Amino acid sequence: MSISPRVVLVDAGPLFALIDSRDQYHHRAHQELDDIYDGGWGFAVAWTTVAETYSLLARRIGVLTAQEWLEDLIRDFMVLPVSPDDYLTAIEHLRRFPDQQFSLFDAIVYVLSRERGMPVWSFDHHFDVMSAQRWWPTE
Repeated sequence: MSISPRVVLVDAGPLFALIDSRDQYHHRAHQELDDIYDGGWGFAVAWTTVAETYSLLARRIGVLTAQEWLEDLIRDFMVLPVSPDDYLTAIEHLRRFPDQQFSLFDAIVYVLSRERGMPVWSFDHHFDVMSAQRWWPTE
């Protein structure tokens, strides 16, 4: 099932990097965000990624920043539900890579990306190992 060929599924890395100016990918995230907008792409994020990013922001920057980010995200992004079947498929996918340290969060993003035909915007090399469809700035 494909929602739109022009929607990118965003991982936690870019979401966090956009907010934290100390993050090593902060400038890259802003440049790529501009590329995504300029390319006419929309944004989607899984509820699990929302929870992961919120927790990172609250722990590393502060709860108030995390709450403000959450309000903005809910307004500006399409937030995708994660079904029990998505979790089960993600767990099966994790089992295919016993030598890797993939998170369940990443496996769920992979599953949603594959099921919905959305490229993933991430700085995480795990998506390359999983052979996920990736969004790249040259698209």
